[in-house]
Amino acid sequence: MTNCEKLYNFFIEHPKASTDEVMEALEWKERTKVSKYKHRLKQRGFIDVNPIDGVRVLRPYRKEDDENPIHDYKQDAYLQAADACLDRIHRPETTIPQLIELIRELRMILKAIVPA
Repeated sequence: MTNCEKLYNFFIEHPKASTDEVMEALEWKERTKVSKYKHRLKQRGFIDVNPIDGVRVLRPYRKEDDENPIHDYKQDAYLQAADACLDRIHRPETTIPQLIELIRELRMILKAIVPA
C-alpha cells in the first residue's frame, strides 16, 4: 500500500484529523510527509480539504478488480516505486546526475502503469 493510499484510508475514518494525529497514527516522523501526500491526493482529485469541515473524500482511491489480482499487485508495486522516486527527487542531497536518472526511472514506471 502506498503512502498516499494509507493517508487516504486514514482520512476516510478521520476526516478532521490534525497533522499530528496523522503522524502518530501512521507512524510518520515528519510533518512535511503528511502535507506532501495530502497535497498529492488533492491534486489527483481524490480529496478536498476545507479548514472547517476537514478532509472530504471525493472518489474511491482505486476501483476494485477481483478478477485480476496480479494486475492489482503490479499496480501497487509501480505506485510504490513511483512514490519512492518522487521522495528521492525532493531530497536536498540529490545531485543533478541522480536527479536525471530518477526522472528517467520515473518516466519508465509511469509508462508501465495501466490506468485502473
